[in-house]
Amino acid sequence: MGWHHQDAIPLNNKGGIILQGKITLCLKGIVIVCLLPMLFCLFAGCENKAEKQEKNLLAVVEEYKGYEREIGQDEYDFYTSFIKRDLTEEVTTLELKQKIEDYANKVNAMFYLANKLGVCEPYSYENLKIRMEQENELRKIKKEEGEAFYGPEQFTLEQFFQYSKDTTEANLRTYLESWTDADTIEKAQIYYEENKEKFWVREAVTYEVTEKNTTQIVTADRIQMNLLANADPGLADFLELGEEKEQYEDVQEEGKRIVIIKEIRYNEEGFEANKEAAISAYIQQCLYQELIEMVAENNPVSFRLEIN
Repeated sequence: MGWHHQDAIPLNNKGGIILQGKITLCLKGIVIVCLLPMLFCLFAGCENKAEKQEKNLLAVVEEYKGYEREIGQDEYDFYTSFIKRDLTEEVTTLELKQKIEDYANKVNAMFYLANKLGVCEPYSYENLKIRMEQENELRKIKKEEGEAFYGPEQFTLEQFFQYSKDTTEANLRTYLESWTDADTIEKAQIYYEENKEKFWVREAVTYEVTEKNTTQIVTADRIQMNLLANADPGLADFLELGEEKEQYEDVQEEGKRIVIIKEIRYNEEGFEANKEAAISAYIQQCLYQELIEMVAENNPVSFRLEIN
């Protein structure tokens, strides 16, 4: 625009400078008007974040109710293929139907929760197919241009669904770990007290080793066990994971070796020392599944199936 250049401003004897001032004022007004919505959104976002921090996660997710989605025959058959693939025993027709409906509900709940928390875009069977076509077209172009990419050259719908589901679940779990309200921390501490042995680090292991017809008692401390990871990985894994009285056998150059753990000593630190790991474990092992089941119950899908 010519207004950016001093010699391009149309001046006259009466109001040239005033006109420039009016233009400047007008432009500032435009900037202010444009900035107001941005500032409103910024403060609204901060306010929303503060509001979430005041609420516990379960209370927030409990409010996600009333979402309705209908599953047609094609989508139902699509989920059926996954259930049948993973069956380890024969089931009745009614049991199979229940498994398919439960699976569809949990898939829907996972994607719906992730979308509500801003982790992924809205999910539907049709959107899944559209996104797969877009991804496949992008991969086709990358291949033609010699650009490297991860995964198959072209996704099948089954592959793309599994990829989308796994990625969304991983991102959702990560997001949940960032929302550690007081209620979550309290429940994580209870989880820790009930499972604290899982969080303790082995400080030393005393074991009996028999080789070349000789038996001796050896105690390996934390430093020595770390060194064994490279020098003797089989023994190192056993000392890290084995339980008292458990036996390990292997064959060395000198012959057979038998190792029996006699005693394990732990560095028994409390919850505060293991707080981050305990919260993560509680969310992954307990809270995640609780949230999915809550959302599935509060937002059940309906089925529109063909009558055979």
